Amino acid sequence: MLEVVKRALGRYPEPNENENYTHVIFTRDEYIKNIVKINDLEENIKKLERDYNARIEHYKNSANDKIAEIRAQADGRVAEAHAEMNKHKDRADNFENANENLIRVATERANAKRGLSPKKQHIGYVFLNIEQYVYNCECYFSEKSDKTKILKLPCFRVRLQSPYQVNFDLQSVENLTSNDFKNKKIYNMLGLVLNYNIKNWYENELKKLWNEEKQNFNFETSYKANFQKGFWEVEYLTRYMVNVPPDMMIEK
Repeated sequence: MLEVVKRALGRYPEPNENENYTHVIFTRDEYIKNIVKINDLEENIKKLERDYNARIEHYKNSANDKIAEIRAQADGRVAEAHAEMNKHKDRADNFENANENLIRVATERANAKRGLSPKKQHIGYVFLNIEQYVYNCECYFSEKSDKTKILKLPCFRVRLQSPYQVNFDLQSVENLTSNDFKNKKIYNMLGLVLNYNIKNWYENELKKLWNEEKQNFNFETSYKANFQKGFWEVEYLTRYMVNVPPDMMIEK
């Protein structure tokens, strides 16, 4: 290899003292060796690139296979969960149907025992009494005061006999009667369209409700197990007199 400097007229002499060379001149053998080396390096680079691409493709395939495996496992668990859910739902539906049948039979027997007809269609609730009543309600003087006072609120006390015998527990009776009044539309039959919880109200709000609300509403419910008659009774406090459907009256 010869270090030279490019001059005018295409000359390439060796550089002068303290002058840097601009070109190098290879012999034929040196040139061939460099070409071979460059070709080897280029081939090695191509091989490395092929290896790199092959590895990337392998990892992609592995990742896709893993993703597919995970998805299949997840789908399997979801399917198992759905199957388990449906199994419990079927059990719950069967239990609910059985429970509804038991309640229906209990109601029919209670209707037959009390002479209510037709026993299979009668809703099972009958009026015991309705009376005027004064409800003592504790309320706050105002929003800015913690002091309370007692308001005497005129209302009606309505007592109904339910179809549920006294051997039912209170929680069950509360749930059953609440569902009956909604599902059998007993509230509508009685003319009760609203329901209020009037505890901890302010005096002015409570007076406004009592004097201006024209629709009848219930504001308190209580339960009594009448062991002499053998049935649970439900008592409602209502703002106005309720409707009394003829089929909810016990014939003497």
